[in-house]
Amino acid sequence: MANVTTTSVETEHARTGAPSRAPASAAVGAFAGLPMRVLARLPRPAAFACAAALGRRRFRRSHGALARHAYPLLRDAAGVDASRIHRVAELAFEHAACDELEYALFPRITRDNLSRYLELRGIDRLERALERGHGAILYSGHVRGHYMLFAALGLLGLHPNIVGMPVASDSPPSRRRVYERRDAVLRERMGCRFLYMAGDDFAVAARAANALRRNEVATFEIDHTHSGKNVDLPFLGMTAQFPVGPLLVARSTGAPLLHFWLHRPARRTPQVAEIGEPIHISEDIEASLAAVVAPLGESIRRHPESWATWLFPDVRLFTERI
Repeated sequence: MANVTTTSVETEHARTGAPSRAPASAAVGAFAGLPMRVLARLPRPAAFACAAALGRRRFRRSHGALARHAYPLLRDAAGVDASRIHRVAELAFEHAACDELEYALFPRITRDNLSRYLELRGIDRLERALERGHGAILYSGHVRGHYMLFAALGLLGLHPNIVGMPVASDSPPSRRRVYERRDAVLRERMGCRFLYMAGDDFAVAARAANALRRNEVATFEIDHTHSGKNVDLPFLGMTAQFPVGPLLVARSTGAPLLHFWLHRPARRTPQVAEIGEPIHISEDIEASLAAVVAPLGESIRRHPESWATWLFPDVRLFTERI
């Protein structure tokens, strides 16, 4: 396996600085059909080239349905013009497959080799926020690569508390196993905790608040609400609803909110994670929410291929066009 060649893909990377749109080499194409745990044994450049080829294969199978149901959201919300929409969508699938490869690589990632997989920008902002002793909330939308960031925070000793939904019971068994293995590694090796929402806003808010009072990090994704307490705001040229729960938790504990986003460069790895400046919540929740939402919209427009929400046009986000 160590002798796999990725000449056509890697030569294009070196020449243009961007992933090739040409078909992958025969070797890459063959290996792209193997499970991620097998690809994880390849040299890193070859493994990611194979994962990207698998993503393109999945994209080709899904393209027709995407064009009908998901492209309008990618175009209208993320601002992707017609000349780029096909490639942005294809990149989204490449990046999703690379994420899955990284899940298989999680058991090998340590604090010492973390920089091979993630370039972490703005960690000093998070550390300064934690020096105040009130914890910190990291928030974003559903962004590709976020579990790599959570793994990194765990390896750095920051004990992230990940607020979200459990793996859906109706997920295909093979996909469910992938997610369960990923989450087990995050818990057992990286010190991450999962705070699952199960229909009770107050319960998960209380657990998140307790983590912040321990001066830990809590993470929220705000572009698909499961809450009954939401505020409508202009967002990406439409009207969208956002949960106020994270802001109420922040205000009650004194924790700031810091936006994060990730993007995958042309070489595919390491990913780049960026943590923004802290935002402190005032008594005016709607004005504070507008300040929180602004960098999320900017990140989506800058790196739309990293945003997963456009794939689900019935997601609980947009309520009406402006």
